[in-house]
Amino acid sequence: MEGSSKIRRLSAKDWVEVKYENGVPDRVLARGESKLESDTPGERIVLKAPLIDVRYKAGLLDRLVGEGGAELEFEEEGKMQRTASDRLEVFYKKGVMERAVQSGNFQFLQVDPMKVTLGSDQAVFDPETRTIEVTGKESPILQLGDSDRISETLADQFDLNQETGHIWAFGNVRSLFHDKGNPVVITSEQMQVTPESGWINYSSNPRMIHSSSSITGEIIRYNYQDQQLVAEEEVESIFDGTDEDSDERYRVTANHLRYQSEKHRAMYEGQVEVSMRDLVVEAPSVEFVFELENSEQLKEMVAWGGVRITGEAREAEGDRAVHFPSQEKIVMTGDPARIFESGEGKASGRTLTFFTGDERLLVEGPQQGNP
Repeated sequence: MEGSSKIRRLSAKDWVEVKYENGVPDRVLARGESKLESDTPGERIVLKAPLIDVRYKAGLLDRLVGEGGAELEFEEEGKMQRTASDRLEVFYKKGVMERAVQSGNFQFLQVDPMKVTLGSDQAVFDPETRTIEVTGKESPILQLGDSDRISETLADQFDLNQETGHIWAFGNVRSLFHDKGNPVVITSEQMQVTPESGWINYSSNPRMIHSSSSITGEIIRYNYQDQQLVAEEEVESIFDGTDEDSDERYRVTANHLRYQSEKHRAMYEGQVEVSMRDLVVEAPSVEFVFELENSEQLKEMVAWGGVRITGEAREAEGDRAVHFPSQEKIVMTGDPARIFESGEGKASGRTLTFFTGDERLLVEGPQQGNP
C-alpha cells in the first residue's frame, strides 16, 4: 500500500483479504501473526497482532484495528520505543491520523537514554503534539531505571512526549525510590521527568520523606542516578540527625537546598534558620555534614556569612559558627564574636564556645565585658 511519502507492507501467516468498492480499497483484513510496517524517511513503525483490520472511506484510510494482543514498535533516528495492549485502534480523517487508542493492559517500554516502563489500562496518542496520554481505572505505574536501581511512581495521569522523551505526571503523584534499604518517598500533584539528564522535578505541594526526615518546598528536584536532591523556595527540612539516645531535632528553613548523597552534605542557602532544642541559628549559608558510615548521623553543622544565635537567655553574633552535636557545643568565631546573656551582661572575643545542654560559656582571645 503506497502513498506520496509512506509505504505500508502488510503480511500474515494465515491469510490476507482485500475488499474493493467502486474500484478502490474498502477493507483489508489479515489474520495469523499479522504484521503491518510503515516507512517514511527517518521513521519506521511496525504493528504486530493476530488480527489487523484496515478500513477505508472513499479510498482513504479511515480506521485501523489490531486485536488479540497488539504490539507496536516505533523507531526514529535510532531510538526505539515499544508499546503493547490488548487492542489498538487508530482513527483517521481524510487519510490523516487523528488519534490512536490502546486499551487493555497497556505497556510502554523505552531503553535509551534511560529505561522507562509505563503500564495502565488505556493510552491515547495525539500525533499533532506527539504525546501519549496514559490513564486508567487504577493509577498508572511508571518505572525508571534498571533492576539494580529502580523507582516506581503512581499518578492519575501520565503524558509522554514521543519526540523529546519527557514525561509529565498529574494528580496524586507518589514516587518510591530505594536507597540502600531506606526508601525515599516523594509526593506532589505534578511531576516532570527528563530522561537525558536524569532529573525529576516535583511541583505543586511536593514533599520528600526519608526515614524520620522530611523536606518541603515550592519545587523539589531529584536525580536518582546521581543521588542529588534540590529544593527551591520556602524550603523546610525536619530531621533528627543524632543518635537514638538524643532527643535533638532540627528544623531548617531556607530559600534553597542542595543535598549530595555521595558527599553526605546538605547545603542550605538564603535566609537560613535552624531551630534546635534550645537555640535558633540564623545565617545566609548553612552546611550539614553527615558521617560517611551513617548518612543519617550528623557530624557537624557549619554556618557562615554573618551568624546570629539566639536562645532563651542568650544572644550571640559572629562571622562563623560550627555546631558539634556529639559534644553538644557550638564554636563561634568573629572579629570579634559577641554574646549577650540575660543577667550576665555582654562579652566579646575571637572565639566563643557555648554548650547546648547547659549554661557554660568559654570566651577566648581579646575580649571585654561588663558584669
